[in-house]
Amino acid sequence: RADAAQLASKKGQKAFTSRTPPPPSADHGQTLFVAMCAGSVYFDTYCGPFLASFERAYGAAAAKHRVVIFTSSVAPNMLQAAKERFAPWAHFEPLAEETEEHYNSTVTGNSDAMICQLGKGQLSSCTAVQHSIDNRQSKVDHNNVLFPFHVEEYLQRVQDQDFCH
Repeated sequence: RADAAQLASKKGQKAFTSRTPPPPSADHGQTLFVAMCAGSVYFDTYCGPFLASFERAYGAAAAKHRVVIFTSSVAPNMLQAAKERFAPWAHFEPLAEETEEHYNSTVTGNSDAMICQLGKGQLSSCTAVQHSIDNRQSKVDHNNVLFPFHVEEYLQRVQDQDFCH
């Protein structure tokens, strides 16, 4: 088994270094992980911390693996910062443009997607507006039905790389 530094060097990349050695369970075969991050708020809230957690858990061994994040509607400056921060093991793949209608920049749960009633100076109830519910359902449908096809397309492009996936 090549260690992470040797593998990164072989690929012409700089090796990620960590102050903490990875636990023995993190140093396994070269593995491809995939996730989807749609919208800047979601990316900032969940994907950034996920990538940082992966880096912390895998330490120097992170460089021998790959995390592919399929993205849509993520602010370009946020995406660029993540690309620089999590190189060489994190790769960001844009989803097709038609996904923009399902993964737009608004996020279900924003104040404009909720109608709340006040009673006696207190919040008495809140409900989501219909367009927010419909938009959320489109996102779920897209994720559950179409996302595996994006993953398949990516796997076909990288099939010559020796990943355990």
